[in-house]
Amino acid sequence: MDTWFLLEWSAALLSLAAVACMAARRRAGFPLNILASFIYLLVFRHSGLLGDAALQLWFIAWLAYGWIYWKKYENKERLLIPGKLSVRQLLVVLPLWAALSLLLGFSLSQQPQAAFPWADAFCVAGSVIAQVLQSRAIIFNWWMWILIDLVYIPVYLQKELYATAGLYAFFLLLAVLALREWKRSEAETDPVAAYLKS
Repeated sequence: MDTWFLLEWSAALLSLAAVACMAARRRAGFPLNILASFIYLLVFRHSGLLGDAALQLWFIAWLAYGWIYWKKYENKERLLIPGKLSVRQLLVVLPLWAALSLLLGFSLSQQPQAAFPWADAFCVAGSVIAQVLQSRAIIFNWWMWILIDLVYIPVYLQKELYATAGLYAFFLLLAVLALREWKRSEAETDPVAAYLKS
């Protein structure tokens, strides 16, 4: 059996387990996602999705940060309470996403081996920001992941990364469910909520 096929499926299954943990606000998702990101770095580089490959290094760094950050607020009696972006923060996040997409898209479009440079750039730029927000337990990260997943699924299908495309379809479903769960949990009374919203 093809090594890349096995690696892709391994990363897909690890990622699925990790996102399910994150949706349930469980810190166990972080080490699973770190391992999946390392494997995906290899798979994406092999497939010519250079932006996605580089993105995995960013993920690994922020996943390590999130693993430590969430530990301060998660224990057996209480899960971490998500926070919101203010209007001012949102007015920074959205233009930053657009600017990063344009810069990265131009850079990737100059690389002959880059596949789908503009879609790749949009998703990579959004993923950079969404991962930071997720590591800080900000609800808006799920809105971003929903949009990113909707773009990634057809890209992966075109590159014949079928396991990954299927995985991102599951991610899309999990992101919708996680958004609902995190919004519900935000209403819980907890002193950590005030800190995260500041």
